[in-house]
Amino acid sequence: AVSGFRMEFKAGDWRCENGQCGAHNFARRDTCHVCGAPAPEGRVPPPSSHTAGAAAAAVAAVAPAGAIGEPRMLPGDWRCHNVQCGAHNFARRDHCHVCHAPRQVVSV
Repeated sequence: AVSGFRMEFKAGDWRCENGQCGAHNFARRDTCHVCGAPAPEGRVPPPSSHTAGAAAAAVAAVAPAGAIGEPRMLPGDWRCHNVQCGAHNFARRDHCHVCHAPRQVVSV
């Protein structure tokens, strides 16, 4: 566990109930991002939980960095090429942090 860093829980977020895991998971996740355990029974996911990544990718294609609802993209950051994901990934990542697809290298 990472000590000294606490992220505030938002509506729909959940804590993993698998043994000693206890990871904080965002509402959009159906499984724990640390151990892969399923979300608790009876949890109500947000309405757009399965389309949020694709919607974010569509916004990123047409919206400038920092537009309303769009996180700021920094140099080297990239969007997942998986059309069902589209997650914003930091430059340091070699694989998507949501769906684990490898980073696509674009040749010029």
